[in-house]
Amino acid sequence: PDGRSIYAAFSGGKAGVWDARTGQPVCELIAAGSENLAMRISPGSRFGAILAREEQSLLWRAVGRPDQPEMRKELSFEPVKFGFDEEWRRVVVSGWTLDDEGEDSFHVRVFDMETGEVLSEINEADFSRAWSLPVPFAGGRPDWWAQDRFVVAPWLVGAAVDGGRQLKVWELGSGAEICKINTGENPVEAFTLLRDGRRLLTQHADYSLRVWDLHDGIPITKPMGHGWAPYIAIPGRDQSLIVTLDTSVRRISFWDALSGSPRFQPISHEQRGNWRNHFTMPGSGRFVHLTRRVHGGRLGVWPPGIGAPPMRDSWIPTEAPVNHTVFSPDGGLLLGCVSTAADRPGAVRIWNASSLKMVEEIIHPAGVVYAEFSPNWPQDKLVVSVCLDGGVRLWDQDAGRFIREWWQELP
Repeated sequence: PDGRSIYAAFSGGKAGVWDARTGQPVCELIAAGSENLAMRISPGSRFGAILAREEQSLLWRAVGRPDQPEMRKELSFEPVKFGFDEEWRRVVVSGWTLDDEGEDSFHVRVFDMETGEVLSEINEADFSRAWSLPVPFAGGRPDWWAQDRFVVAPWLVGAAVDGGRQLKVWELGSGAEICKINTGENPVEAFTLLRDGRRLLTQHADYSLRVWDLHDGIPITKPMGHGWAPYIAIPGRDQSLIVTLDTSVRRISFWDALSGSPRFQPISHEQRGNWRNHFTMPGSGRFVHLTRRVHGGRLGVWPPGIGAPPMRDSWIPTEAPVNHTVFSPDGGLLLGCVSTAADRPGAVRIWNASSLKMVEEIIHPAGVVYAEFSPNWPQDKLVVSVCLDGGVRLWDQDAGRFIREWWQELP
């Protein structure tokens, strides 16, 4: 988040933070032998943490402060999600256990960042495997929900219980239960807490969506029906619009988050192929619709004022599969990752977000699966990418060259 450092986790249990310009290590975290690592950096770039799922342990330490010892917490449950509440200097982890009788239980632990002390804990039996750590846009199944920074809101965490027929919400600081929502005979499969801390979006067994008031437990909207589990995006700070992609009918719909009624005419797409995903640019309502085929696909870009079908020139044809797209922080550029195979060249392509003309193509020695602009763009015109050959690469667009590479087998 500081725009000056890169953090990454590699197989073999090594993770760390490096100075992007010099390549010098700033912070190292090691969970020896662990192959299933997840890593987070706190919003102010002051703490780094890794979750070692095989070892059921959470490790974190202060970035750039070698005098501060590493904190390591062994967990009595299978950890899945974690995040930071930097304002209150807490790190939160959630997960579940399965007993001998096949019953699931939900668990949350809140630790003090500095001392490692357990500040609060939540344990809930009869858990139905859908829960939300209070992270913006995080849901029961992350691949269904748009993701944002891993920032823990100060007060709420939720879980579905009783076969998904009830949602419970707790306050993180004390672990006290503050709300119950009875969702009826249409079980909840996944859900997310919205940014304002007052609303909760649920997805049900029949693939419908609904928004609920957290304080009184009543529905705010009528059900929003879908034929299949939709991809979901919630653009803007007020989160008054819900955008969904129903792959069963190849349709993008725009819903009012306060009524559940359609706000704009839906966009239907007749082209066959795999509707890969879509992404939003916060605050503008602009988003990307990406179709993918074995030998290519195309990108559809909608400007602010969404709701009308895109014009013909709003599509960018791609001769190779595009794995990931992201807007620059100023909204002026759109980046796409092109990949075919690990042993074939890939590329990062950058288009002008308004004219859709390509302004840069950065050729890579292997397919590119992920890339991101520097948070300081355009002051620092840096792009970081992850390739199928295991490499992490930093590119300086102004200089037109690679600055540095990191590899899986290196510290």
